[in-house]
Formats: sequence, structure tokens, C-alpha cells
Amino acid sequence: MSTYLCRLRRSPNIIRELAGERLKTQRQKVVIDFSSPNIAKPFHIGNMRSTLIGMFIQRLHRSLDHEIVSVNHLGDWGTQFAYLATGWPSARPITSKWDTMPDSERIRLLTNCYVNSNHKAKDNPQYQAEVRELFARMEKDLSEKRQSKELELWQEIRNVSLKYLNAFYTRFNVNMDHFIGESEYVRETNVLVDQLLAQGIVYKNSAGLYVMDENGSGKYAILRKSDGSTVYLSREIACILYRDKMFKADSYLYVVDRAQQRHFEQLKQILERIGREDLAQKIHHISYGRVVGLSTRKGQTEAVEEIVAKGRQLALDYVARSPTVRVGEPRERMTVAENLAVSTIIVSDLKRAKKSEYRFSFDNAFSENQNNAVLLQERHSRLYSIESHNSNILSSLEAITTDPEIEANPEAQRLLHQLRDFESILVSAFENNEPAHLTVYLMRLANISGSAASTLQVKDQPEKLAAQRLLLLSATRHVLAEGMRLLGIDPLERM
Repeated sequence: MSTYLCRLRRSPNIIRELAGERLKTQRQKVVIDFSSPNIAKPFHIGNMRSTLIGMFIQRLHRSLDHEIVSVNHLGDWGTQFAYLATGWPSARPITSKWDTMPDSERIRLLTNCYVNSNHKAKDNPQYQAEVRELFARMEKDLSEKRQSKELELWQEIRNVSLKYLNAFYTRFNVNMDHFIGESEYVRETNVLVDQLLAQGIVYKNSAGLYVMDENGSGKYAILRKSDGSTVYLSREIACILYRDKMFKADSYLYVVDRAQQRHFEQLKQILERIGREDLAQKIHHISYGRVVGLSTRKGQTEAVEEIVAKGRQLALDYVARSPTVRVGEPRERMTVAENLAVSTIIVSDLKRAKKSEYRFSFDNAFSENQNNAVLLQERHSRLYSIESHNSNILSSLEAITTDPEIEANPEAQRLLHQLRDFESILVSAFENNEPAHLTVYLMRLANISGSAASTLQVKDQPEKLAAQRLLLLSATRHVLAEGMRLLGIDPLERM
């Protein structure tokens, strides 16, 4: 006798129970690098895509009992901070105003300061030289653990940025094990480049750059600037060597957009050149396509905070006008609207293959009977309501150890068939690191469950038939809920 529906309802980890049987993989230790925004800049939609995909991979791997170490590799170092340090004295507001500003407003001011300082340097070679010299001094001070007013400013900017970022991460159910910035590897990077210089692997070219030839291609990778300061690639090498020493993982996944493909090719080639072919083989670039920001009356925005604010307003409008939404209290309406705004952004991204490029839009995002987050939440809450209204039958299902024979009704059979696909979808999503496989499946399941719930009445039916139907519908709700949680969505019980 089959126990599939009973397992879907009762298993404490149905993901591992289903997909683990098929995959039969040994427990792996995996380090996942994702999100990795630049500090002192608004959190943009490209960072969001990396974050959502990375969190999905993390959740799925952990559900399958792999040991996961997630890392947010913050972009907290580089010449841009010398531009900020140079321009900030004239751009900073008075202390009383700065101290009371929301973090998002502070980030906007810092971004404008960098843009203006960078623009000034384009027409002013002397200013540009001052910035480069300042960054070289900042890096030397950081390497030698000396304090300076510029590093104090940098630390303040870093702290403001982390508070700003954590507000987004909390809202989107994002959690990571480590926040480690590029700045952590400056000293190790200089030691590494010096070692490679001594070994003759790196040399100083005619332009004064410290470079490494790339496999006889005539091209070279820059590992240190002529003024002695580090570059992103050399810091990345020091970072992966540190990670391997620290975590000793089986694989290192980088959820980074496909524009960085060349960067990872260089990283692996350099590791091979320095005798770390073993480590190069463990690096996997999980690439994704570019997202174009939301069009607004003021133009196009890439800032996630503006997109979330727009989504929340659209969600509130939907909750107010929809005849099917049954939440009346203002606080509950706001909670549902916030959930729908976040769910909509997640579904809008993850329903697309990760390598696709698209323009973010709220078109049809709050329309009923569309493949969107509203569909998932509405179907889940409806199934939850059916369970609640038939609690006496639901409690009797706990005594069932094998699945009853499901009626021949086409709606019931179609729903049962869809539930049986859940296992293969999980396997496919895991093997391809592809959340779209699960997202599309959940929307298909939600559509089928809607018509099934209307047809397969439970209340006032013969006891045996009512139990069969409720078991099928309850198993469907559990699958929807588990799948939504994998995507980072909190399933609503009432809507």
C-alpha cells in the first residue's frame, strides 16, 4: 500500500525524505558566496537576485542534510572609499542631522558624494592623483593596523551600511553565517603577491603593474597596481585560500551574475598556476542573468527599497479592493500586504530561469488567477481554511498509516499526479541549482488545487470519502507550504 500522501503530511523533513532517496549523495560541506553587495550604495535588484538564488540553494542543501557555510562577501574596500574620504568633508551634513537620519538616507548621501567626487576626478588629474595616493595610504594603514581619520570614516560607513542591509535581509528571511568583507584580506593579499613575486610567477611590467601571464594567451591578470595597492582579483585569491584553510569544504559556490565569468576563469587559472588545481576544481560559478530595474514616473530605479515600497502600496490596494481577501483589522491588512509585497518580488524573480535576463515589473503581480505570489498565498490559505473547518476529520487522519485509494474523479487524480511530481522537481532543482523548477511547479500545483478544492467537497460527505479528500487536500497544502518556504516565502494561513 502507498504511504505517499501520509508522508507528505507528516514527515518533519519531507524534502530530505523524498529527494534524498533519489539523490543518495554523500553529505557534503559546501561554502556558498551570495548577495555580496557594495557598501555605501543602495541595495539594488541585481544584489537581490543573487540573494534570493543563494538563499534557495542554501535552504535546499540544508534540507538535504548537507553542511552549508554561507558567506556574504561584502564589497567594503577599493578606490571608491578614497573618493568618499576625499569628498566627504564638504558633503557631510552637520552632526545633529547626520545622527538622526534614517540609514537609507545616509546611504543616498554617501552614494551622491562618491558620484560627485568621481565626476570631479574626470576633469581634474591632480584630484585623481590625490585620491589614488590616499587609497594607497589607507591600504597601508589597514595592512599595518594603524588608525587614521580616513579609516575611522570607512568604519563608520561600513557600520551604517550593515544596519541598512540587515533591514532588507530580515524582511526577506535572509540569514547568512558570515559577513566578511574584502577588507579582511588586504594584508594576506600583499603577502601573497610578494611570495609570487619572489617565485617569479608575478612580475612588474613596463607600466609598473604587477601581473601574471595567462596560460600563454598573451594576456595577463593584474594583481597589484603600480602604486602598490591591491585589486579585486588578488583579494579574491587571498580570500579563497583563506576559506579553504578555514572551512576545508568539498565545493565553493559563487552566486554571481554572468558578467563576472571572466573573473572566475582568471581566478581558477591563477590557482592552477600556483599549484592549487585541487582548489580550482572545487570552485563553481552559479551565474545568473541581469535584471533591469523597475520603471517609475521619475525614471528607472534599481533600488530594492523603492521597489519594496511600491510593492507594499500595490499590495495594500489589492487587499482593500479584493472581494476574496478576508482580513479586516488594519494591522492584519498591513501584515498581509507586507507579506504579499515580499512574496511578489521573490516569485517575480524565481519563476524565471536564473540565466534569463528580464525587466522587473509589477504588471499582473496583484491580479487574481495569474501565475504570481497572490495565487500561491490564496491557494494555501484556502486549503488551510478547509483543514480548519474540518478539524474533526483532520485529527482522524493521524491514525491512518497507509493511503486510502483515491477516488477516480479527474480533479482528484490530476492533483494526485501533480503531487507525485514533487520528488523529481526537488531533484532537478538541486542538481541544477535552479529555483525556477520549483517555483513553476508550485504555481502549477496551486492552479490545479484551486479547481480541485472547489470540486472535492469535504463537509457533509460520507466519512470515508471526506477523509480521502481531506488527506489529498491537506497533503497539497503541506507541499505548497514546504515549497514556498524553500523559496523564502512565509505561507499565509489567512488571507
